[in-house]
Amino acid sequence: MMRCLACAMWLSLWLVVGVARSQTYNQLLLSAVEEERVGGHPILCDTTDHRFCLVAISPDEKADFGKTSSVERTFLLNDTTSETLTIHLTSLPIVHVQSTGISTNFSHGRLSFYDPAATEPLTFEMEVRWRGATTLQRPKKSYAVKLMDEAGEKFNHSFFGLRSDNSWILDAMSVDKARMRNRISTDLWNDFSASSYIKAFEPTALNGTRGEFVEVFYNHRYQGVYCMTEKIDRKQLQLLKFKGEQMRGVLYKTKKWNTLVATADVPTSAQSEWNGVEISYPNLEEGEPVDWSPLLNVMDFLTNSSTVTLRHDLPKRIDLDVWRDYFLFIELLLAEDNDCKNQCVYFYDATDSTSLLGIAPWDLDHSWGRDYQGRALDAQKVFPLYNRVNSCLRYYYGTTNYAKERYIELRTNYLCADSLQERFRRVFQLFRDNHVDEREELRWNGRDDIVLDFDAEEDYILQWIVNRLAYLDSKYGYEDVPVSSIASATTVSTPYSITTNKETLCVKARSPFSLRITTLQGRNLCQRQMKADETLVLPLPSGIYLVNSTKIVIP
Repeated sequence: MMRCLACAMWLSLWLVVGVARSQTYNQLLLSAVEEERVGGHPILCDTTDHRFCLVAISPDEKADFGKTSSVERTFLLNDTTSETLTIHLTSLPIVHVQSTGISTNFSHGRLSFYDPAATEPLTFEMEVRWRGATTLQRPKKSYAVKLMDEAGEKFNHSFFGLRSDNSWILDAMSVDKARMRNRISTDLWNDFSASSYIKAFEPTALNGTRGEFVEVFYNHRYQGVYCMTEKIDRKQLQLLKFKGEQMRGVLYKTKKWNTLVATADVPTSAQSEWNGVEISYPNLEEGEPVDWSPLLNVMDFLTNSSTVTLRHDLPKRIDLDVWRDYFLFIELLLAEDNDCKNQCVYFYDATDSTSLLGIAPWDLDHSWGRDYQGRALDAQKVFPLYNRVNSCLRYYYGTTNYAKERYIELRTNYLCADSLQERFRRVFQLFRDNHVDEREELRWNGRDDIVLDFDAEEDYILQWIVNRLAYLDSKYGYEDVPVSSIASATTVSTPYSITTNKETLCVKARSPFSLRITTLQGRNLCQRQMKADETLVLPLPSGIYLVNSTKIVIP
């Protein structure tokens, strides 16, 4: 018995000493790494897994290293010990989050931002917590960050030339086998969707988020590729601030299933959440005035109005074109998790009876052929759309296919297969060029039954897009119009020549003539008098256009 007890005590002591030695070793290694540079840029080292050591350098500097994607460095830890590490080169920014005791509640920490174009990181004090619902159950977690100055006050900063703010999201994209669906989806929405009515009052308002891909470390442990994004909030949408005890602009988020059908159960001003909906702005916890009646009144109108009333008054209650585009958008993506949840709905000024209910997308990982658990979805699957606004749009337009005209308009440019595929190709290539895909597979493949194979996923998405568009073409009666793709020049009899390149049209005048460029639906894009030998270069999304009644294809 005494011998067993002695063995146990010896083992405990050995473990304690081992941990202490490990901590000392890590401290020595970090100190040595901090003194070293690659091309003048600091190195970040994963002290747990030395396969993940990175340096952020610009693409031009990266090219100076030739075809190599890494360099070796030997670090002297003390007089007798050294460590040789492989340092991987990336042109993505690196974000290092450092904090103790992180949880779903905000705790203090420090954020360091390593810009490939800079030789020193930007470092901020911050409050940080885990964010999201599904991702909380996964090992790769998302972060919500609030920047502060040294005095603990709110500190605004602009990353990537985006808005200057203290509040940022590091989106883990942990369920997405491509690690890009949410970003690409929202960028597509930003590019094609109808402008929010708020633009008439606030020209800088944005009805979606923007963001960039980064690589993240947490406490010197590599976490993989993330997307650093803005938030959908009052500032992004430019909603009016509350005044005194009066709520004006209001933002609701559907966190759980809610069809926007009126119910007998109604919330009070003491509730910030009700039936899966949360008031995101104003903030009840900060003592700001909260009022549910703007949303409840619209829900009552949508639920209890006659068809005659809907056909007359619906445009006076909702931002009609934006809602139409939203349902077409999520049908294209087969984003089943965004019909009656994961929506941001808002009023610019709830005190104004003419203020409309708007919508912005949120959390689009469940899209482009994958569900919320990463399982494959049939591209031919029908999307029933249970949201009450969708039903009212059908009554208003008098057809279930109310988005047909809009679909056909977009089908030759933003919803062209090549254009959609190119959005994914660019990001897959970005990951490939920087070996982000390899690191992500090495770090996370097989965790939570999510198998990562970026090459296979790219093939899957590109083919899924083709299949999905074929289904929607059939549904909306779209027929591909036969066209002549003009590669170098038109006939000699015309007073101009045309060349097309990727998302670019070039028109060169042989003699003076009147130029008019339109969409197939007749929307005027350019009209001008061309002089002899004048050249016009016009950027255009991929699609089919008319140049003085001649059809051309922009690849």
